[in-house]
Amino acid sequence: MSESEQVISIPFYLAERLSQWHSSMGDPVYAVSSSGLAKRPVPRSVFERATENMRKNSIDPRLEEHKNDAHDIYMSMKSMLGRLSGEELLEAVVVSCASTLWALASANEADERGVQYSQAMVAAPSTPDSAVKKARELVSEFLSMNEGLTLDALHDRFYNLAPEASALGHELAMGFSGAGGDLPLYENGYKEPRCEAYYYDFMDEWVEE
Repeated sequence: MSESEQVISIPFYLAERLSQWHSSMGDPVYAVSSSGLAKRPVPRSVFERATENMRKNSIDPRLEEHKNDAHDIYMSMKSMLGRLSGEELLEAVVVSCASTLWALASANEADERGVQYSQAMVAAPSTPDSAVKKARELVSEFLSMNEGLTLDALHDRFYNLAPEASALGHELAMGFSGAGGDLPLYENGYKEPRCEAYYYDFMDEWVEE
C-alpha cells in the first residue's frame, strides 16, 4: 500500500480535543474529529491536511490564548505521521507533558471545588505558559539526573509502550507527578524528578470555562 493510500486511526481523546478546533464542516480537522468519534479511520492525506491546519492554529495570533493546546495537538498529530527525533521529539514531549500536568492540576482543583471533570484532558482550561515552562524544566532535570540519557534513547527503549512522542510526554508527566503511568522508569533504574502539579503553581486565579 502506498503512503497516499494509507489510513490512520484516530484515538478517541484526540478526536474529542479536535472537535473544539474545526472552523467548518469542510475543514479537514472536522473530518478527522468526526471520524475519530465514530471510530472510523481517515485517509492519510486528510489527516495530513488537518495536521497542517492545526499547525496554522498554533501560530495564529487570534488564538494566542490557546496556542499551547493547539501546539500540543499539532505535535501529537505530527508524531502520528512519522517518528520524531531530536528537537522535534523534545518539543512534542514537553508540550504533551505540560498538557498532562495542567490537566491533573485542573482536575484536582475542580474536585476540591466540587466541579466534576470526567475527562480532564478535554475539560481543563487552556494550558498556561507556566505549565510549559515547568514541563521543560522537569524534562531537562530528568535527563540530567540520568547522566548520558537522551530522549531519543528513552523513546527507543519504551517505544512499544509509548510509540508516539506525545504519549511519551504524557507518561513522563504521570510519573513525575506520582499519578502512575505505564512506563516502568523506576523498575529500570531511572531517577525521576517530582512535581505535585498543584493548580496554583501554574495559575493565581481560577479560570471559569
